[in-house]
Amino acid sequence: MTLRWTRGVLTAAAAVASLVACPDRTEKRQPRKLTIGPIEILDRTADKHKLDGVTPAVVARWIQRRLRRSPYVEVAHHGDEVYELTVELGVSERQPAAGGAAKPVFLVAARARVPAKLEGNVLQASALRTLDSRPDAAALRRRLRRTVEGVADDLVFQAKLSVGPPQLVIAALRRKDVPRLIAAVEIAGVRKLRGAVPRLVSLLGHSDARVADRCIGALVAIGDRRAVRPLARAAAFDDTERLAKVIDAIAALGGKEAVRFLEFVATGHPDADLRNMAREALARMGRKRGK
Repeated sequence: MTLRWTRGVLTAAAAVASLVACPDRTEKRQPRKLTIGPIEILDRTADKHKLDGVTPAVVARWIQRRLRRSPYVEVAHHGDEVYELTVELGVSERQPAAGGAAKPVFLVAARARVPAKLEGNVLQASALRTLDSRPDAAALRRRLRRTVEGVADDLVFQAKLSVGPPQLVIAALRRKDVPRLIAAVEIAGVRKLRGAVPRLVSLLGHSDARVADRCIGALVAIGDRRAVRPLARAAAFDDTERLAKVIDAIAALGGKEAVRFLEFVATGHPDADLRNMAREALARMGRKRGK
């Protein structure tokens, strides 16, 4: 709060005006919320594997309770900015390859579609769990519930990154668990967070190809040309599959450095297909500049 002094004396009028214009900064701001609902449960479980007391309504309540725990999520059934959530649920048994007793298997997959009025990230999560033994019916229901709640928690995590402060997304790019790391990468791209570029660049060398590939897509979505040189370095000249992905990404980002790299590939790469790909990318860039 800036206070104006007149001959060393703070005037009452100035103090009042300053307080009105600058509310107490210590007041905690309410976080933005992402609205989810209604929830559609599609139970794919065959009759012989259905669990007593597990109905679509029960599963929906499990999910809603989990969603309501987050300050970044609101559960509602109507509105123009409501994500519609569909959850597919299946319980079955798997026979071990070596014989023996069949083991219970849970499959839960959830997808929340982006409302037509919004531009955002599709929320999606899934879990496949095979139990080592067949517990009693009550224990089986508890384990299924934990599986469903775990999927709901993944949706909450994505919702938080979708509407929360950018720092949350950047921090999530340091996660070790690959599914949530991938979600953070994709959300950084959807939100076009330039502050995430250095971390996305560092993930281009991730041991999991899914993470590295999504980082390429996120960097293109953000459109920061600082990524051109790291992308060029990320693809070894003899890694034709990776280089093909990088060529398109660098062409999309554009700029003088992109042109130099593509010209180098177009004239110096031993693979004719990659040379042609680089030439086509240069031509696209030229047409784009000419518009």
